[in-house]
Amino acid sequence: MLVALHDLRWFGFGHRKAPATMPQNAPYVVYTDEQGQLLDTLPVCQDFNRQLCNRAACKFVHLQEGHVEVVDMKVVVCRDAVKGKCMRPMCKYYHIPIRLPPANEMAQPEHSLHAAAGRMLCGI
Repeated sequence: MLVALHDLRWFGFGHRKAPATMPQNAPYVVYTDEQGQLLDTLPVCQDFNRQLCNRAACKFVHLQEGHVEVVDMKVVVCRDAVKGKCMRPMCKYYHIPIRLPPANEMAQPEHSLHAAAGRMLCGI
């Protein structure tokens, strides 16, 4: 089961500046594989780049940062940022704009994931 994270909010990572606004579709992007492991690369929405994406729940990255490197319409996920340890002021890797639950929770059935996401939002 691929997991998209609905109902999660912005979480700042490391010393990198947060974008002015979080992309509206950020909670819907598929960040993990079926086992809940973080993907190394994420596809970029080609329609968004042309200002044509009108999908509120688009599963592709809506890239707002101009300094992030795009290769073959994909971005590489910054593993340091996921750990909260990226120190690069203009990191060329993509910083996921929401906090991800632990991998073991990501691999659970969707109804359990939503419960876990709710606990994370409430600080439980």
